[in-house]
Amino acid sequence: MRAVGAGLVLSALFLASCSTAAEPTTLATPTAEAPTTATAVEATPSPTAVESDPDRGAPSSEPRQLVEAYIQAANESLSRSDSLPGWRELFADSCSLCLSGYENAQRIHEQGLSASGGALVDWVIADEQTTASSSVLVVTGVLEPATVRAPDGTIAETYDRVDPLTVVYSAEVDDVGVWRVVGARILT
Repeated sequence: MRAVGAGLVLSALFLASCSTAAEPTTLATPTAEAPTTATAVEATPSPTAVESDPDRGAPSSEPRQLVEAYIQAANESLSRSDSLPGWRELFADSCSLCLSGYENAQRIHEQGLSASGGALVDWVIADEQTTASSSVLVVTGVLEPATVRAPDGTIAETYDRVDPLTVVYSAEVDDVGVWRVVGARILT
């Protein structure tokens, strides 16, 4: 399990803006069924299943590292505006959920708001299906409650705790050989 810094208020905001259009969430040869409800996620996830496609080469550990970096950058984005460019580099334009969270973090900084809480904590990669050029990862964790305050200290927005939070990330290698998140969907 892993705890990461404050700031994943973005995932709570994603709940309202979740879109699945043009965002793949499964591979052609799945090895395990992804959980579809909060009750399907066990407290202790099963070992990661990594499937390789002999026509495409061996699977890479890079998708796992990408998702770890993505969550860390998303968590930092509300408390540090300087983390926004690095976060934006991690996902493609096709990830509407990612873009929505990114634009919300930009809005918070541009409007001089401040955020506390909202970290995705105790998260694990509960399932993974990876080939040499594409990957689907199921992440479960707890989204802590969050508060966004106006410059005068008044509460502008609040977000409830989400336990568990399950997100399916799709990643692919782009034209220059870099792994990027190309889609994300919140299941809980």
